[in-house]
Amino acid sequence: MTQLGEVLELMYGARGRYRTLRATIATWRHHERAQRAFEKSMERQGAGRSGSVLYSVGGPGEPLPETTQASARVWLEWPRRCREERDTDFAGRPSRSTRVVDGERWWSFDEHMGAISSEGSGDAQSGFLDELIHMLDPGLLLGVLELDPKGPIEVAGRAGILVRAGVREGVENGGRWSFQLGGADVHELVVDLERGVLLRVESSADGLPHAIMEITEVAFDETFPPETFAFLPPPGETVRSVSEVFPQPHDAVSIDQVAREAPFVVFVPSRVPEGSHLHVTFFPGQDRPRVAPTVNLSYTSPGRGVVINVSQTPTESEELSWLEGERVEQGGQELRVHDIGGQIQIFLEREGTRVVVIGHGVPRDTLIEVALSLVPAPTEPPRLTG
Repeated sequence: MTQLGEVLELMYGARGRYRTLRATIATWRHHERAQRAFEKSMERQGAGRSGSVLYSVGGPGEPLPETTQASARVWLEWPRRCREERDTDFAGRPSRSTRVVDGERWWSFDEHMGAISSEGSGDAQSGFLDELIHMLDPGLLLGVLELDPKGPIEVAGRAGILVRAGVREGVENGGRWSFQLGGADVHELVVDLERGVLLRVESSADGLPHAIMEITEVAFDETFPPETFAFLPPPGETVRSVSEVFPQPHDAVSIDQVAREAPFVVFVPSRVPEGSHLHVTFFPGQDRPRVAPTVNLSYTSPGRGVVINVSQTPTESEELSWLEGERVEQGGQELRVHDIGGQIQIFLEREGTRVVVIGHGVPRDTLIEVALSLVPAPTEPPRLTG
């Protein structure tokens, strides 16, 4: 068997080579490089044609450090039982979190969200290892990556094969798995020679690594005690359902109603593309998880879908974090204009309101005109005439 054939067989059959797995997986991320890789990935995927994309490496008051490190402890029992524990958040700050999946049910806890249950959500696999799953079941990647074996290597005391991998030509940039692997154009994988799992993944763009995941400890086919896949919330915590934690926004409300109810000044553009229709949603905010009140204005055009999206929160919130972008000053107003893969995003602050204007297939100058035309929304309904 050729080395490539051996790698393909190992990765494809990894899920069947162990019944249980216990591992510690360390992660490292360079946030500025990760942002550039993300933008490059969005450009390849044509983000300007569909969907709204916001990637930020930190809020205006508390930017992330240049790099962060974290680790996760994982217990996995095929086909659908797992437990994941972490001691830090995305920014590497101390923060406990636990996720448990047992068949059709899942639970999670972190200090920001509290304790959550899947009861009534219909989403049995939410949180099933998220970005780590491709390391433990790498057969998922075979339709995405082009593999080039390089030779033997050892990681975590285990023998492996070093493999250089790129996104297959004709694949839409790797889809979900390429994004989870960091939006990179090149990956270095280490495939375990016995079990086929990935012992290490290093993702790079433009020759610079920005994300690394590496197994530092692993054991296979152990017998876990029953409480491994049982969820026990911390003392004093109440388990809430998904619908309680993530209530739906008020939909299809009028702009004057939102302007009266929102605890900040709501703005509307006085200039929008001709023939577009306005759809308004309002989320009043909540304390846990901490979500600021948010107003969203979507201007749609027949046959084109959303053309312009205007999101607004109070300036003290972190929901709509600043991207540096290009500084533009016009008419006494300062804007930050950011281009992510052809999708133009404009950031500004007015009278205690942070606004993000996103265009879909809208020229840059047109979107700047829309942002500059923002005026306070009326708080009274329009008068009827006739």
